[in-house]
Amino acid sequence: MHIRKNRCFTYPVLAEFSRVYTSGYFYTEVKPHTETDKEYCFNFICSIKKNQDIDNLIKSGQCRFCCLVECQATKLRQDYYDSNDNIGVIDIRIPVSDLCGKVEFSVSLVAVSEIKNFTSELFCKEFKGMSFNYAPGDYIAIGIQTDIVLPRLSDSQYVDNESILVIERAESKDSMKVYLSDPKKIKIRLNQDHYKTYARFKKDKSLKSLLSQMIALPAIAEVLAEIRASGDTYSNRIWYSKLNEILKKVNNGNGFEKIFNPEEECFDEFTALDLAQKILKNPLTSAFAALSDLYHKDDEEAFNE
Repeated sequence: MHIRKNRCFTYPVLAEFSRVYTSGYFYTEVKPHTETDKEYCFNFICSIKKNQDIDNLIKSGQCRFCCLVECQATKLRQDYYDSNDNIGVIDIRIPVSDLCGKVEFSVSLVAVSEIKNFTSELFCKEFKGMSFNYAPGDYIAIGIQTDIVLPRLSDSQYVDNESILVIERAESKDSMKVYLSDPKKIKIRLNQDHYKTYARFKKDKSLKSLLSQMIALPAIAEVLAEIRASGDTYSNRIWYSKLNEILKKVNNGNGFEKIFNPEEECFDEFTALDLAQKILKNPLTSAFAALSDLYHKDDEEAFNE
């Protein structure tokens, strides 16, 4: 959770929302995050501008720049610090499996050793001439607080404009049917009532995530069962090739040609539902993450009322 702007401290803290210093500000440069198959990489470059007294604390090693990373979905809560060899640069690497959905970043400068009798000529008149003690972990300055939403099902290749899945309205009364005749897309058709509900709620990102998981998991499972039963009937389809590529990435290089080949040892090792969950990267986790986001969103709205 981000540091609230109305939080009170018993000691001076340099922050955008505080006026205890007459000069100085926390500068943060946020580099675009990158990712590999295994980890997310984040980079923050921090410094204190126009406040020599705090800058002297940094140079003496009594405080360090820190970024608290929190993810409600996975329950990750971890501090990451700059290094003595690269002061002000916070390099963060987190396994992909540890982050999902909304991720919050709170950058600060914290004491790492006891600081006694700290005073500053830049204190406002209320603190002028006073001195303060800081314990390890106390804030010296508070910088940027930001968040991002990392991919889960609702943001993945399955439901965006480049998706191999297309959700359409059907004239029939069947709840949901999957069509594989299109060479590029797997078409999922919902009856009119269900499609109206989907169209109404998909504008909300959290609800869209839940809806997408409800629709995509059974659809992909049905497609995989059909591929298993029909051999290479669909192998000339673009969606087949893309689905096969994704499966290989999450299944140790084993695609349809192996797992659906009766002569291979891995034949029948996984059900269609098992493989669909692999392809969709644990949709149950994503569903609970979306529910968690909705729950905490309601909490935040209630808190702000």
